[in-house]
Amino acid sequence: WSEIVAFQYSWERRREEAELASKVTKDDLLAFYDRVVTQKAPERRRLVSAIFAKTPDRDRAMAEMEARGAKAGAVIVENLEAFRAELPLWPLKDRSPTPAKESPQEAAKARAAARRIRGRTI
Repeated sequence: WSEIVAFQYSWERRREEAELASKVTKDDLLAFYDRVVTQKAPERRRLVSAIFAKTPDRDRAMAEMEARGAKAGAVIVENLEAFRAELPLWPLKDRSPTPAKESPQEAAKARAAARRIRGRTI
């Protein structure tokens, strides 16, 4: 829905993502893993989302968790809207639809599939 609300339609998403994914190598994945995922990775980030039951020791459990997080240098977000307002925004792109680039064979297959679908009740 966010694309629709912002009028930032990505008509070519599947093709663009497939093109990008096809360029990723095993070495790229291993480098990313070492840089971001491993426990000592320099760019490692963790997100912890916790829900506490309404029990008598809820406040104590929340305080303990916040203390552990603060000790580890965590950013504790209590007001999501304020936190979001501080984040940088991605630039908007003009994503006007472009004509499909399909071969005559692909076009014929698409027309045949459309004819088959029209004959069915969904």
